[in-house]
Amino acid sequence: MATNTHSSTPAAKGQGPDHFKTMAEINANFASISLRSEGLSAMLTYCRDILKTPVAVYDENFECILSTDDCLKEFIWISNESKNFHLENLYFRRQKVRLSNSADAAENCALVSFPVSFNAVIRAYFAVLEKAEMRGKFDPHILEICATAILSETKHQLAILSIEEKNLNNFIYDLLHPRSDTSGYLYEDAQIFNLNPEAYYICCVINMPWNHGQGDNALEAGTAKELTQQSMHTFIDKHLKARRYRCLIGALGKSKIAIFSFSKQKIDMRMEIKHCCDELLSKFSTYSRGLTLSIGVGSLAHKLDEIQQSYRNALHALNYGSMVSGEKGGFVTLYDDTSILKLVSCIGNREMLMQFITPELRELNRCDRKNNSQLLATLDAYLSSNCNAHEAAKKLFIHYKTMLYRLEKIKEQFRIDLDSNDIRFELSLGLRIIKIMAIDIGAE
Repeated sequence: MATNTHSSTPAAKGQGPDHFKTMAEINANFASISLRSEGLSAMLTYCRDILKTPVAVYDENFECILSTDDCLKEFIWISNESKNFHLENLYFRRQKVRLSNSADAAENCALVSFPVSFNAVIRAYFAVLEKAEMRGKFDPHILEICATAILSETKHQLAILSIEEKNLNNFIYDLLHPRSDTSGYLYEDAQIFNLNPEAYYICCVINMPWNHGQGDNALEAGTAKELTQQSMHTFIDKHLKARRYRCLIGALGKSKIAIFSFSKQKIDMRMEIKHCCDELLSKFSTYSRGLTLSIGVGSLAHKLDEIQQSYRNALHALNYGSMVSGEKGGFVTLYDDTSILKLVSCIGNREMLMQFITPELRELNRCDRKNNSQLLATLDAYLSSNCNAHEAAKKLFIHYKTMLYRLEKIKEQFRIDLDSNDIRFELSLGLRIIKIMAIDIGAE
C-alpha cells in the first residue's frame, strides 16, 4: 500500500481574510447544527453543499449508513491498492471506484474516505466522492473542517450506541441468568426493549470464529477491508435484523445471543429460524472468506420466564453440534430435532446423568490419562462410524491395523463386548452425554 506523507490537495487559493472568514462561518454552522441536535444527516447535507459533491457515512463493512445521493449506496472497487494521505491532524484513503447507480456509472471516480475510530477500532468511514474533474481541487482546510465535524458527530453517535448496547447486553444477561432480586425489574426492562411478556420465544446462541480473526481494518479491492471482531458482529446483526420477525440481538461473553419473539405460537416457527440461521451460515462463510459459525437453536419458550431454559437448551444443541461436526464449526443444530438432547435436558440432574457413564468408559479414560493413549477416542470413532473400522481409522487419521489393534485391546483388556447391541448402546449413550454436558470424567 502506497503512502504519501503530504496532502494530496493543493494549498487553498486566496488564504486571506475572506478565506479565514469563510472557514470560521463553516465551523460556526457545523457547531450550530450540532447544538440544535439536527443529527448526522443534516451535517452530511451541509457538507455536500460546501464541497459540491456527494458524501456518505459507511459502517466498518463499507455498507452505507447515510448518504446524500443514491449513487454512493452501491459502488465497485476497481483499484488493487488504496493510498493513504495526511491532512493536518487527519488522514484519509483514496481508492478508485466505479459507481453502480449513477449516470456516470462508466466513469472512474475515487472515494476519499476518512476512518472513524472508536475504542481503538475502526467503526465507520466518512467518504467524499471525487470525480475526475475534481481531482486536486478540494480546499484542504475546508475539507478538514468538514471531515472533523462528521467524524466528531459519528463518534458521538457511536458512544450513544455503545451505551445502548451495554444496557441491552446487561438485560439479556439478567434474562438468561435471572435472580430473585431482579425478577421485578425484568418485566419493566422488557417494555423498554419492546418484548411482550406473554409472547413465544426461541433463543439462539451463535459462537464466533475468534481464533481465525484477522488484523486491523484495511481497504482492499473488492472486499474493502480485512475482518475484525466488530465487523463480524455487525454483519450478523444486519442479517438477523433484516428478517421480518422481531429479534433481540446482543452479546454474552464471546457468543452472540439472538432471541426471536412471536406474537402467537406457529407450527413452522422453528423451521423459519432454522432457515434464517442456515442462510446466515452460508452468507457469513462467503463474507468472511471461509470462516464458520456454530449455531445452537433452543426450545420454544412461552413468556419471559422460560427464555432461560431455551438458552440452556441452545447451549446443549451447540455442544451436540460440536460433537457431531467437530470443533471447526459450520453447523446449525436445533434442540428439538435431537432426542438425546431432550433426554439430557429432561434429566437435568448431573449426578443422575453420571450414572449413564459406564465403569468401562471410566476405566478407558483412566488408561488414556495414565498412558497418553487414545482408547476412548478410538471407541467413540468406532461406534459413531456404525462399527466400521475403516471409517473410524479415517476419522482418527490412523492406519487400519492400528485401529484393529486398539479395538482388540479394548475388548480384551477391558472386557467390553462390542458385539452386543445393548453394550454398544450404553457406551454410545455415555459418550454422547460426556460430550453434550462437557463432563470431565477424570475429575469425577
